[in-house]
Amino acid sequence: MNRFFIKPQSWLSCAGLVLCCSLSAPALAFQEPEQAATQTQQSFARDPISQLSLTPGQRQKIRALNEENREQRMRINRQLREAQFSLEQALDVDSPSEELVEERIRALADAQAAQIRMRVSQELKIRSVLTPEQVRIWLDQRAHRRNLRRRSNYPNFPEAQRTSPNQRNTLAPIFQQRRRARP
Repeated sequence: MNRFFIKPQSWLSCAGLVLCCSLSAPALAFQEPEQAATQTQQSFARDPISQLSLTPGQRQKIRALNEENREQRMRINRQLREAQFSLEQALDVDSPSEELVEERIRALADAQAAQIRMRVSQELKIRSVLTPEQVRIWLDQRAHRRNLRRRSNYPNFPEAQRTSPNQRNTLAPIFQQRRRARP
């Protein structure tokens, strides 16, 4: 629920990481391709903001957008926490009322929907500030973060099995080999 929300402190740390990555970018040009790819992946994980190469004007507009929505973001997050707490309280009684629990669930769902609407609205506003190339980089970063989350959620599930084209029927290649072997 709150894992998609970026706190203001995170923006500052991202800005610092952007600066660090921008200073290390020229060094990547003189490395071996494998080394450069590994280094790029590591910097990709460390500082996604620096890869956008934001202009000072873009940075200023994004900061202004974040400041505009700060109060609303805090209000919505507070409502979400309160809705979660009230649902927990309704469930913690000895004999919870189904009507009350349903009401609290609806309140929580409304708070979550408001948070998602706010996050998406903020993203669309930020994307309007970016160039098409920066948007492409941002979308690549999002896909990379999504893959990292999947890997962390399923650490014992090998990557090869996740992307296997014949994932459901692993015996099919064996049977095809047997058919070819027959005269």
